[in-house]
Amino acid sequence: LILQLIVNCGRVMDLSQLDGVTVGFDYDDALASVDLGYESAIAKGYTNAEGLIGVGKMLRVCRNHTVKVHVVLNANVLMDLVNHDIETDEFWAAVNILAHELAHVEVTTWFESHSPDVMLTEHQGDWAVATMRDAAHTIWEEYAACRLSARFSQGETTTLSYAQGFETS
Repeated sequence: LILQLIVNCGRVMDLSQLDGVTVGFDYDDALASVDLGYESAIAKGYTNAEGLIGVGKMLRVCRNHTVKVHVVLNANVLMDLVNHDIETDEFWAAVNILAHELAHVEVTTWFESHSPDVMLTEHQGDWAVATMRDAAHTIWEEYAACRLSARFSQGETTTLSYAQGFETS
């Protein structure tokens, strides 16, 4: 089912820079299993505070001097794909989690095409400017991924979940 959803997302999203998808019931182990192709102390971290817990993450990886995206998903949240029927909000919320992370592949491809070799390069210069640039890029990237993945959602569960996460953070 996950492979079928990836193929369907690939019909409307550019997934050419998708390195792979890892799904695990132990999210920490699933994240740890991905070879980034570079050293990073923070790349595999995820939100786990104040009622927000990350369940899907895109990791930028370096393959043959090219930035690609590897998607890691917590299998526990994808169980709604098999435990609910296509008519339920829970099913579509699980579909949207996968589609959202895959949308990051297209967003990364856009960014790499207009600003190559920037994403995995250390910032130079003023730390405040670098911090603001990182924040702006993250906000824009999340917005774009939400817009691209919105077509893979039905009902109100996903919208309410995003709104609640936004308010909490």
